[in-house]
Amino acid sequence: MDAMEFFKVSAGKWRSQRTTHHLAFRRAETGESEIEVATLAAAHPQVVEICQLHQVDPSLAVGGALVSWQGTMAWDRSDEENHTGSTVMVIVPDPDNPREGRLLRERGYAEIVPVAGRYLMDDEDALVLLTEYETMSSEERFSFVSSDVRMRTSTVKRFGGFSTASLCVETRIETDLDDERREDLTPQQAQDALGVRSLISPTPFVRGYQYLKAVRQLALDPGMLDVTDDLRESDRIFTWIGIHIDAINAQLNTYLEACHGCFHPEQRRPMHILAAPLAQEYGIDGLCNILVNPAVILIDVGRTAPQDWLSIVVHEYAHAHLGSPGHDWRFFNAISHLCLGLGLEPPLWQPEMETYLRNWPHCASLANPLTFWMGYS
Repeated sequence: MDAMEFFKVSAGKWRSQRTTHHLAFRRAETGESEIEVATLAAAHPQVVEICQLHQVDPSLAVGGALVSWQGTMAWDRSDEENHTGSTVMVIVPDPDNPREGRLLRERGYAEIVPVAGRYLMDDEDALVLLTEYETMSSEERFSFVSSDVRMRTSTVKRFGGFSTASLCVETRIETDLDDERREDLTPQQAQDALGVRSLISPTPFVRGYQYLKAVRQLALDPGMLDVTDDLRESDRIFTWIGIHIDAINAQLNTYLEACHGCFHPEQRRPMHILAAPLAQEYGIDGLCNILVNPAVILIDVGRTAPQDWLSIVVHEYAHAHLGSPGHDWRFFNAISHLCLGLGLEPPLWQPEMETYLRNWPHCASLANPLTFWMGYS
């Protein structure tokens, strides 16, 4: 992971619980704040402005982040202390090593003045910021405990001998602030992200996290994609997806092409197919979003055995082909045609056809779908 990727997975709103130790006085002070992080593209006007402020060629910057905060500390006196502010940070990597370089700031951590420091990614993919001021120096380290929990430690050393050390635990509240877009991604933006940005990170955790973030916007409702509230399990799922999702999607696309082969080219509708864990409360193994163009089929490959994946694809393909969510006679004809063409058992006409076709072709559900997504099966 490089520093810009770290900013991207940090995008969102965070609640920070902070303890500051005033070492000279042997006293500790607690506080809390809300922090918002929004990533900025390299060509963003604020990135260019900060580069010019520090007399750095803007073409050397790879992007940055807008960070704003609002909080309180235990020793505050009413209406006399202000812990509200914002700053822009810009990443300028070293030519020979993008994991370290210059960090340009609109205002510093320890002093409210523009400042240029250094950043580096350590061996644990934590982001370390080093800054020298006229009368002090600071070191900050940011690390992810999980996708939604960050640890931040900082020390400030004053030349007169007074020092402070702080520990913050930051919990994510919201996420969709990446690239300064506070609104939901449109389906087209999500598809663009899947094709370009989310799959270029060399870090499996980041790839998995960004993949699910983009796919979530392609569902009928973003809440239909979910993993688990258990932080360790969600981290394992993100990492597993980052490593294996390309192979899983390649297999699903093989099935999609097989379905296309059952129809003449002029009858084939454009559509995409992707694997993703669907929220267990819905109890479904696949869904088709016909409200976007091209239509999107999402398959929870953790809910059934691999030999049944084709059956799920066939069912959702029939919906996408018809552009309809219903299970009427048109669906009966489409899925019968697909089953006959692909060697699956076709449905039989039934009096309660709607209920019958909802689960055709029939597939046995697995007890714990997340077992697959965590790599245990």
